[in-house]
Amino acid sequence: MSPAREGGEQRSANQGETSPLILFFKDKTMEYEISKIDEQTWVLSEGFVRFFLIAGKNEALLLDTGMNVGKALEAAKSLTSLPVRLMNTHADPDHIGGNKDFSEVLMHAAEEENYIQHGSGGGKNKILPVSDGEVIDLGERPMQIVWIPGHTPGSIGLLDIKRRYFFSGDTVQQGSEIYMFGPQRNITQFAASLEKIEKMSDKFDLIFACHGQLPVKPSVIPELLAGTKKVIAGEVEGQAREMFGTKIMACDVGCDVLLVGDIITYRRLTEADLDTFIQMRITQLREEGAKENFDLVPALKDYYKRHLLDGTFVSWLALDGNKIIGTSGMSFVEKPPYFGCPSGRIGLLSSMFTNPDYRRKGIAKELLHRVVEEARAYGCGAIQITASDMGVKLYTAYGFVHNGNFMQYKL
Repeated sequence: MSPAREGGEQRSANQGETSPLILFFKDKTMEYEISKIDEQTWVLSEGFVRFFLIAGKNEALLLDTGMNVGKALEAAKSLTSLPVRLMNTHADPDHIGGNKDFSEVLMHAAEEENYIQHGSGGGKNKILPVSDGEVIDLGERPMQIVWIPGHTPGSIGLLDIKRRYFFSGDTVQQGSEIYMFGPQRNITQFAASLEKIEKMSDKFDLIFACHGQLPVKPSVIPELLAGTKKVIAGEVEGQAREMFGTKIMACDVGCDVLLVGDIITYRRLTEADLDTFIQMRITQLREEGAKENFDLVPALKDYYKRHLLDGTFVSWLALDGNKIIGTSGMSFVEKPPYFGCPSGRIGLLSSMFTNPDYRRKGIAKELLHRVVEEARAYGCGAIQITASDMGVKLYTAYGFVHNGNFMQYKL
């Protein structure tokens, strides 16, 4: 049964930016409203969160399904006779509440873990992964995927190429609070994604966000980016709060309020860090099962000093304030070129360790990405690692594959 129209009176839309005609609907779970952006684009709002129906000539795309709208698919079908597909900007609970009525959902592969953790919207959808830069044509309406991790690992935006709209999910907002605390959040990646959006801002005129004002002008992006960088640098005095049992800081950056927990920063390893780095390396080896009883510190210190100096070892660190809480390492070696690696340059990944109190926050993934990029810049054609049981899931998700023929002879 389609949602029943509650009225039909004309009223001014919020802030007056969308069509002045707003239709009020009700399903079994809650009341919500639908308004037009244009003749083929609708906003479905349940108050604090909104989602969008985007139609082309051949099919329509429902971008998110809200939190409490129990029949988002029926609502979409009341607006268009076209086939309706579902895409999620990300998988926080207020964006997947109506997913259960869809057999398939388009989302970035990096968001799958978040989606499963939040119950897959109550359904058993098949995830169809999308990738950065991919274009989905709805029929004379091409939509480009823009991967913008940070708010969540697989957050995406959607660029409406011809109409010059950008659907930003939760990454770009104005007049709202942006959640940047808890598992899966990464404020450093968030800032990098804002930089990415700013660089492409000549491709859109209006931003349609899932929270806050509607629409948003591109001019808000540099303000939000500058404020985010100040938060990372500790230059914004936040107000202490507690949300969902977590102590956070509410940092007002002008256009929005960033709700942040631990601020994790990243930098390269220096010789001055070696004592801490080596102790964390030994802790990692013991955690992985090493039982040998001799002092490994002198050999490790000698190795790191020599190879930091000649550039054949690089490491990125994660820090909470001045405390090192995560490590990574990449050694560069050469072997005779082969078809799988014509350069002969190999990156050997090691020292992937995160303090147990900081795990499941995306820190290891960020460190891995940074040292992988170092190997790419060095000219490596492959990266190898002997993975711990804990690390296999991370490396597999990143794209590493098993080599069943790897063998070692101990001298």
